[in-house]
Amino acid sequence: MPQGTDIIIPIVVSPFVEYIWSADKTLWLTKEIPRICTPEELASITDKDILSEIINKPFVKYIV
Repeated sequence: MPQGTDIIIPIVVSPFVEYIWSADKTLWLTKEIPRICTPEELASITDKDILSEIINKPFVKYIV
């Protein structure tokens, strides 16, 4: 694991927009960004407001 890594957010990045079959919160990073996302959507999570929303999700793992 790279030094300085303290949070793991499990996602999949696809070059294509993927169909998300459910509105279940475990499948979405935010209301607009799914966990199966495009590179553009992934780049948008670097925004501090969006990232602060994501880090409280139950699927996010903190490394101690």
